[in-house]
Amino acid sequence: MSDGRRFDALVIGGGLLGCATAWMIARDGGSVLLAERDQVNQHASGQNAGSLHFQLEYRMVEHGLEAARKAAEAMPLHLDAARLWAELPAESGEDIEVKQTGGLMLAETPAQAALLEQKSEIERSWGLDVEMLDRAALARLAPYLSESVIAAAFCPIEGKADTRTAAPALARAAAREGASVRTRCEVVAMRREAGAWRVTLADAEGVSEIVADAVVIAAGVAILTFLLFYVVPRFAAVLQSAPHLPATGRLLVGWGALVDAHRVALLAGLDTAVFAEVAAEIRLTPGARRSSSG
Repeated sequence: MSDGRRFDALVIGGGLLGCATAWMIARDGGSVLLAERDQVNQHASGQNAGSLHFQLEYRMVEHGLEAARKAAEAMPLHLDAARLWAELPAESGEDIEVKQTGGLMLAETPAQAALLEQKSEIERSWGLDVEMLDRAALARLAPYLSESVIAAAFCPIEGKADTRTAAPALARAAAREGASVRTRCEVVAMRREAGAWRVTLADAEGVSEIVADAVVIAAGVAILTFLLFYVVPRFAAVLQSAPHLPATGRLLVGWGALVDAHRVALLAGLDTAVFAEVAAEIRLTPGARRSSSG
């Protein structure tokens, strides 16, 4: 059956990207339907650290300066993202928690410090505010860091966002601007017809069809439902948290893909006894590495 509605855009996926896209389309006067198979923010968007990291990642610079320069071509997007996050609460009319108190990329060896300096020069050439700090400057700015950290690249616009509330807030903002938001609504078929997309949707009320001039797939790993392509697994981070008083107030990025439990204590300058207590609470043994399987 068809519900007779036509939209400028259909956005598939109710995570942060999907909700933000639907909000911006509706805000700018477009008609948009946001379809989420489960609940808004149920998956990856609501279950990550919320880091606002605008410097080049270590993996972008560890393979040489040419690779770093190539990666830096996306820096205008980094700068635009930093501006958008800063303006998001006021623009959306939602109380989204965004704290841009600065981020530090840490170095523990002279070689790492030299690479950070080269990275920072590339970033500054694109307009990103990055400052190299020596040990003395770090002691003033971040006294909680271990003395094993000898230098760092500091970017004042980095920080954190509350991932539990950001996407739902943007979904509400989209709805206020006129967007249709449907949860527990799955896309079961799409076909191109007369210059548009005819899309079949299924939810608790049954099966329906809508027409959209454009389709934005913001479904994360569920994109495999729509496309067939090769996926190369890459371990990014495994996080486990426990209740603790605020310790740093800034985003910290250490070196390397794997960080063992003892190294966390070193980078954050934690007292050994305090770390042992925290490690016991989260069932980690000091010095034991966590695997990508968690």
